[in-house]
Amino acid sequence: MQSTNRLWKWLGLVCLLSFAALLYMGREIYLAAPPIPAAVVTENGATVFTGDQIKRGQQVWLSAGGQQLGTVWGHGSYVAPDWSADWLHREALQLRDIWAQRDFGKAYKDLAAEQQGELDARPMGIGKGPKPPSYNVQTAVDTDTGLIVHHEVTSEPNDTRQLYPMAKATKDTLGVSNVTVVADAGYSSGTAAAACEADGITACVPTNRSIHSQDGGTMFGRSAFVYKPEADTYICPAGHVLARKQEVLRRDRLILYAARHCTGCALKPRCTTAERRFVSRHLHEDALERMNSRFQADPSLIRQRRCASEHPFGTIKRMTAGGRFLTRGLNKARAEAALSVLAYNIIRTINLVGAATLTASLA
Repeated sequence: MQSTNRLWKWLGLVCLLSFAALLYMGREIYLAAPPIPAAVVTENGATVFTGDQIKRGQQVWLSAGGQQLGTVWGHGSYVAPDWSADWLHREALQLRDIWAQRDFGKAYKDLAAEQQGELDARPMGIGKGPKPPSYNVQTAVDTDTGLIVHHEVTSEPNDTRQLYPMAKATKDTLGVSNVTVVADAGYSSGTAAAACEADGITACVPTNRSIHSQDGGTMFGRSAFVYKPEADTYICPAGHVLARKQEVLRRDRLILYAARHCTGCALKPRCTTAERRFVSRHLHEDALERMNSRFQADPSLIRQRRCASEHPFGTIKRMTAGGRFLTRGLNKARAEAALSVLAYNIIRTINLVGAATLTASLA
């Protein structure tokens, strides 16, 4: 009997310790869980997705066994970009095969090089007009001579991620320790601005800010909110504080700030139609502002950039009967662009120093 009582005591102790461990671990998991925002919004207050949508995404992630490949939290790309990148790559390959079957009735690997090139190109264009498959040609032009120092052909549909790679390649080509680059607002990127500063590149680019488009753009835009660096907060036009929430948009490196009390604010009709106002700030906002201030400080940079960069493009387009590539596929298009750039630089050099001087320098 005494032996049985001892066993029951040990069993009770084990159960007590087990439940204590479960409670402790449950509390730690709850406290350490990745934060789920109430909403992710753009800087003009438009909601991108909500916390409820994230939770529904968790359920899809878990139902597909995603926790075995990414994270037990089941957030998908929200906290598992490594797995998501691989998944998106495989989906892109699958989508390319679907397009190949749709357009040519064959798998992508069985297509001719010209047909593969059509699928590799990206639809590009502005507005609601036609967007044919295209490549994005980048050039870095020397303002003194008008020569193309570096060029690249990409399948990126816009220029947002091209500033630093082009500036870095130009700097390496020239073999200098620092260089100044000027670009239009399409190249505006806080990440690129910070990378340029860290690499001895002085970038002069105007910021490309979205506007608060609700009610015809009459609501308070981001510029109406004052940033307080010492407290890392924003002050709204009514004097209320917008506190930092978290870094929520990982791809765009944006930090979200949210107001706490908007319900009774007299200026709320001019601020947001949501429950409260959100403002975003880029993780490298300081570098972005410095890049913009350098551009704004010298208005002549606008004309200088236009004259330097547009002239080579216009000349090459005239030489190539409208600027259409004759080859298909990214590698072939790059080779064709390289020949066009070489021809332009030769013609430009002849115009600058004359054919005899060029021939003598090459002898």
